Amino acid sequence: MLQNTQYSSLHAAGFKVIIHDPTEYPGSQSSSKIISPGNVAYLQIVGTKMVSSEAVKQLPISQRDCIYGDEGPKKAFQAFDGPYSDSNCLTGCEAKAFYARCGCVPYYYAYFGGAICNITEIPCLLNVKSDRAQNAKQSMCDCMPQCEDDFYEILSTTSKLEYNQSMCVYSFDSLNLRNDHTVVNIFFLGQTQTIYLRDTITSTVYLLFSSSMQSLQRYLLVAYELNLLSEIKL
Repeated sequence: MLQNTQYSSLHAAGFKVIIHDPTEYPGSQSSSKIISPGNVAYLQIVGTKMVSSEAVKQLPISQRDCIYGDEGPKKAFQAFDGPYSDSNCLTGCEAKAFYARCGCVPYYYAYFGGAICNITEIPCLLNVKSDRAQNAKQSMCDCMPQCEDDFYEILSTTSKLEYNQSMCVYSFDSLNLRNDHTVVNIFFLGQTQTIYLRDTITSTVYLLFSSSMQSLQRYLLVAYELNLLSEIKL
């Protein structure tokens, strides 16, 4: 049930549903949908997984341009003690930026331990968000991407909550549904997911060089290996 619509921070009447990995804080990188009151919403979740081979892990970080969970900072994000996550790292970086300039953090960053911003600090928070959006490199905070990660996409459909016609309403007869209620159904689209494998491809390229020394022709066969990072869809 939606209450206090006059205090909405979404510039709309409704609420936000955020889908994220259970080990990651629901930050700006998470998939989300805004649901309006008086509707039945069906949110279909599509999962995608990125994994890397052992050969990729043997490459220097400078070449693979990603890090594994056990390679990142142990306390990249104070709310979780789990493995490194680029999403948690970016969220923690944003919280520090708010605190450094405004002396407080938004209520949803209460884990940070600093003062919670009130309505008078909203202009400062908006300025920080604007500056970070204009300077993408600075906002990344040296948070490297993960070599292995899970991603979630939301496919949504909505319909009006017709109290005498909607089949789902029959399950909520005892709740006395009104116009400010919303019914949300969240489920996976299927029992399978797409897995992307990041691996190294080794190919041999033969180059034929010819040179003449006096009347003698010499041919040199040169072989070299190229280590290329590629993504293979399984």
